[in-house]
Amino acid sequence: MPSWACCPAAAHPSAGATQLLVLVALSAVEVIAVGVARVWVGVHYPGDILAAAVIAGLCVVAVSLASHRRHHLGASRRRT
Repeated sequence: MPSWACCPAAAHPSAGATQLLVLVALSAVEVIAVGVARVWVGVHYPGDILAAAVIAGLCVVAVSLASHRRHHLGASRRRT
């Protein structure tokens, strides 16, 4: 059973997309702040942080593409 809080987002898809965008932006700010703090404290080199960001970005792209492909394959199988 979905929670009551998600009902307005289901009723207005654009509101859900806006909320997702805000969540992604806030998450990005947090990730950048943690990376800067790790370099500032001296526990990582800047290259370590950049390499981790590239690897994480590639993982996000791979999962997004796989999810998108799976969604479209499922939709095309239902039509036939």
